[in-house]
Amino acid sequence: MADNQPTIEKEKKTAYSGWLLAVVVAMGLTLPFHYIPAHLKVFPKDHLTFSNTFITQTDIDEIKERYNSASNSSEQNSIVSEPFIKELFEQGVIFKEKTNYVDFRRNSFETEEEFETEEEPESSDEKQTRLFIGKWKIEVYSGEDRFNGSTTYNSDLTFISFITFNNIEVSFGGTWKVEDSTLCWELLSSSHPDIFSKIKACDQIQWIQSTIYQTKDIEGNLEVGHRMNE
Repeated sequence: MADNQPTIEKEKKTAYSGWLLAVVVAMGLTLPFHYIPAHLKVFPKDHLTFSNTFITQTDIDEIKERYNSASNSSEQNSIVSEPFIKELFEQGVIFKEKTNYVDFRRNSFETEEEFETEEEPESSDEKQTRLFIGKWKIEVYSGEDRFNGSTTYNSDLTFISFITFNNIEVSFGGTWKVEDSTLCWELLSSSHPDIFSKIKACDQIQWIQSTIYQTKDIEGNLEVGHRMNE
């Protein structure tokens, strides 16, 4: 019995060493990296932690839903600034940033493949004019405020818009044209002249596709349009 004692102790030490090695290897694989199987991505964490090691498509969808459900752009920017979500942006896992806002095109598609196969943005004034014609649901981002409404761009280069401003629905109309990749419009009539008076303006067309566009005015306010079914 005494002769077997060193052997037993050696086996215990070997088993303990094997267990300890397995723990070290597991920690070495999980602490430093994020794993996203759905996108075949592995990238390092900002610091050693067990959290957010394996990221599923459900996790990604929940982050997207949280962002899209934000009540204003300030809350959206706060979400984007979180270190882990910011890293997902930089890795191109969910969507990409464009200027100080999310590239809203990416939010319109369920998968990376859908986004990549959508047609490239048009560049010529003639093509952009053709793409604008129709009815659009619009969102205007002005600082921390967001306003919703709709605009119809007619083929005779007139337009009519409805927008809710401080709980007041305002309608206005006028003429429009695309010139040198800018959307130029002149407001000729308004239901509330005290809010929207007769003015002329040109907004930079950042991009436009068949179902979505984004423009930016001289003050940096963004307008995002999503085509509506006729």
